[in-house]
Amino acid sequence: MKLPEQLPVQRLGRQQFRFEIDPPDVEYDGNGRGRLPDFTAKGLAGPALRRILAAELTVFGQMVLLSRLRNISGIYSHPVLEDSLGTGECDRALSHCHHQVFNQWIGFTLAEQKADLEAYLRSSHQTVSLEFCRGLVPPSAHEVERLLYLTDLETLLELLRLERGGAFGRPEA
Repeated sequence: MKLPEQLPVQRLGRQQFRFEIDPPDVEYDGNGRGRLPDFTAKGLAGPALRRILAAELTVFGQMVLLSRLRNISGIYSHPVLEDSLGTGECDRALSHCHHQVFNQWIGFTLAEQKADLEAYLRSSHQTVSLEFCRGLVPPSAHEVERLLYLTDLETLLELLRLERGGAFGRPEA
């Protein structure tokens, strides 16, 4: 598969991956970021889905939100979408959206991921662990996507720890 010309091919010294498995309806802006397709063209209650995602200002926050819509059996559900789509189509739409948002996040540079994660942490007032982040991977993600995501997050969490007074920081009084 050939990379679209507008996508950056370098990612902090390592090649950026794009996969043959990317859904064909992912559109990329001039900065190489994916954006959600127009779900209304497929009759998938796009406006309702966009309103749900608009509650989160960060891509990382959208991954958290979408992962929370998946139950222990791995089925996605949301009352508004289920009313308009039915259970099966709601599950498919949210699963597809989760994978797209996940792909958007792993397509960011490390600097963009760091800024997005920091914005999420500031707005949510939560701490994030690697174990928590493992639960954000959509079930449809391929192993190489999962590994890229987890490697990036390990790096980011360590950077944040060191910036906040990790190994060489002064103890608080």
